[in-house]
Amino acid sequence: MYVTGHYWERDVSKEWSIQELQGEREWKWILSKAVLCMNIPSMAGYESILSGTPVLNIGFDVEGNPSAQLKQFTEAPFMRSFNQSQFIAVCNSRSELQRILPEWLRSKKNADAQSIRNSIAFTPFTPASFDLN
Repeated sequence: MYVTGHYWERDVSKEWSIQELQGEREWKWILSKAVLCMNIPSMAGYESILSGTPVLNIGFDVEGNPSAQLKQFTEAPFMRSFNQSQFIAVCNSRSELQRILPEWLRSKKNADAQSIRNSIAFTPFTPASFDLN
């Protein structure tokens, strides 16, 4: 287990917050060491896959029932290609989570990090690939 720092700068009066560079590095390190990323659908899932860690998205509410509110994220157009990865799953009920969690906790151990990274179509940014002229 790791206890990490808190590298966020926040200004409530201006309604913004940003993670400092040290916090970004720490976040990527945490994702690379994690066995599994469990979250609601978000960019954290992309970052997790790119760090070589599988993703189990939560699609149910506090009662354990499918959530229409979360479904708008799990089925959003920007998630379609991402959800095709064999290292991404969405649990739509508490019972589904209980059934598949043991398998997903072993999924990183049963695959290499590069296979997990390559499971989504991703084009890395390089200065040469982004010409402002």
